[in-house]
Amino acid sequence: MRFANQDLEELDLNLTSLIDVVFLLLIFFMVTTTFQQQSKIQINLPQAESNNSKQYKNKIQIAINKNGFVFIDNIRIDINNDNLLKKSLSKYNKNSIIIIKADAIAPHQAVISVMDAAAKAGINSISFATTKLE
Repeated sequence: MRFANQDLEELDLNLTSLIDVVFLLLIFFMVTTTFQQQSKIQINLPQAESNNSKQYKNKIQIAINKNGFVFIDNIRIDINNDNLLKKSLSKYNKNSIIIIKADAIAPHQAVISVMDAAAKAGINSISFATTKLE
């Protein structure tokens, strides 16, 4: 008995739906991920009971390490030169808020110098970064 020659249909795998699902997962993880800013400057923030972690639109982050060195946007600024510190702050918007991340054992004079330069530059909103008290 002779059977008719059956043409076998080639199997192909449609990857379009798989690519769509992977792309949607990628978008989901990108949107839900929170990014934490890491700095090269080693700072141990002081602790406080209330931790106000608001998100500000126009913010200037100033770091003061334990030796009293001041960093604006990871660039070291000499606090002994008041004009340089004021000039560094004056390029920002007057409606900006300064967030001071001072080390727990930073010299008080460095913090006062930054606050004084901010006042001279016309920036009156200042906040201090802390960690939550354990």
